[in-house]
Amino acid sequence: MRESITLKKILLAASLILLGLGVFLELPYGFYTLLRLVVCITGVYLGWLAYQKQKWGWFTVFALLALLFNPLVVVHLERELWVVIDLIAGVILLASAWGLKK
Repeated sequence: MRESITLKKILLAASLILLGLGVFLELPYGFYTLLRLVVCITGVYLGWLAYQKQKWGWFTVFALLALLFNPLVVVHLERELWVVIDLIAGVILLASAWGLKK
């Protein structure tokens, strides 16, 4: 039976697309604000799912991800460091697709 599209899948896909664009393209500042917002929301939502499943390692990872990508209290780093962080965040989000399954 095919699994329906869930909020988790939508947020993961949106975050991965934005992170990929952020790594490979140099875009206007507004794009990075959107990236921060979407990845932060994804981190909060996935953190909530991890909390419900009592997966404390994942919960901690997503809480840190949400804090780092928080669009309200912006962490200012050099672009080269953000590229590395974006790649790591993408790998974490990809791994969570399997790590948070039922």
